[in-house]
Amino acid sequence: MIETCRSLFADLLGDDYRRLPAAVRAFHDAPLPARFEGRAIVQPAKGLLARLLARVARLPLDGGEVPVVVSVSADGDGQRWSRQSGDQPMVSTLRRDGSRLRERLGWTTLRFELQGDASGLQWHLVSVRVFAIPLPVSWFAGMHARESEGEGGYRFFVGAAMKPVGHLIAYEGWLRHAGP
Repeated sequence: MIETCRSLFADLLGDDYRRLPAAVRAFHDAPLPARFEGRAIVQPAKGLLARLLARVARLPLDGGEVPVVVSVSADGDGQRWSRQSGDQPMVSTLRRDGSRLRERLGWTTLRFELQGDASGLQWHLVSVRVFAIPLPVSWFAGMHARESEGEGGYRFFVGAAMKPVGHLIAYEGWLRHAGP
């Protein structure tokens, strides 16, 4: 069944949603379920501890250019995002948490402050919990995510680093709507 409700991101951003580039709005406004396909360049974790944490978080472990598939579906009052980067699946649920976005990824819950303008959508990490235990957000100062428009389509960048472990992942690429 296709669901055409107002976007979770439009609700969170309010008037700022209209300022986003057209490709970013089109991504979040796609009727659910939606499937997107594209490519990404992945810079995986290096070092034993960083790779172990990346594996636990189900982050891509191989580098280079890989195919990417993102499926977004309605999940109660939120969304379920299923990502496939190369051969590595990653599933999370996103929900509104007051004025913030909450993403649940396995045993980890991340909360983001979203900021939108004509350059794109920025995700700012404001809290992290693992097994419901709060961790200092300063440990994750290297977490950055943004969505933008470039080369006529939707573009994304995600980078994650953790003190004192270092670089966990960075990936950037593009997606195109591929249907339900």
